[in-house]
Amino acid sequence: MPKYRIESEQPLMLENGMEYFPVHAGPRRCTAQAHIHDAIEIICVREGSFDITAGDRTYPTAAGELVLFRSGVLHSIHSRDQAENAYDVLKVRPSLLFDLASETKAAGYVLRFVITPENAKTHWSADELAAGGTAAAFDLLRRRADGEEPCKDIALKLAAAEIVLTLLRSIILYDPQPAADSGSDSATAQIYSVIRRVNRDYAEPLSARACAAEVNMSYSYFSRKWQQIVRKSFKEYLNEVRTNHARRLLKSTALPVTRIAMECGYNNVSYFISVYKELKGITPLGER
Repeated sequence: MPKYRIESEQPLMLENGMEYFPVHAGPRRCTAQAHIHDAIEIICVREGSFDITAGDRTYPTAAGELVLFRSGVLHSIHSRDQAENAYDVLKVRPSLLFDLASETKAAGYVLRFVITPENAKTHWSADELAAGGTAAAFDLLRRRADGEEPCKDIALKLAAAEIVLTLLRSIILYDPQPAADSGSDSATAQIYSVIRRVNRDYAEPLSARACAAEVNMSYSYFSRKWQQIVRKSFKEYLNEVRTNHARRLLKSTALPVTRIAMECGYNNVSYFISVYKELKGITPLGER
């Protein structure tokens, strides 16, 4: 089985669409084992430093810095050598953006937090957070979480929305090309549901034709909309997700390459090695 867990939504997330909590750790501790979920997760380090892994990349993250885990991205967190380490966790259900944004723009916003293009903006420095307003928004969230003001649930949700807004603006500035067209189109929501399925069920036998049928779209229309929204073919996206998970297993386990290929959805190990080398620039064995 893959060396991670699928995390289910907690009661607070189910009720309010978001949850916030602090985490404290001593030196060299695993504070979050590899896991995956549909929520957008934001980690803002308050003290010390951490190695924060998102997908197949690890970000050394110090106090005042932030890492974004997009929906469906495998991630884990380990504290470094400092005696005291702490960070804030904000999890937001992507549907919160559908509730807040206009009908014509919501899907494009949400997909910014679901699709992980190559070189996607994932790590923010303290200076970037200050300039973009995210640091101030996090301070507001902390104050509201610690206080007992009336309508606290609404206050927390509004503070969380402000954090997501500042990060969304930063992501758009970093990569101005839209993740989806601006039209009101139910097909975008259908593509979004397939992206979630691929991110979660990548080890299963998946094909564009089968996924199109699952969302009641013709294969040709599905392929055209997928390319327009994701900016790569279904096969390219699926291989990217699978090889990202494979790289994690290659670096964190002693499983043989054949076993890793099978667990990441490849029945043919030679094909897996070929795809891996094409996408990562190195063979699977070269990762060890």
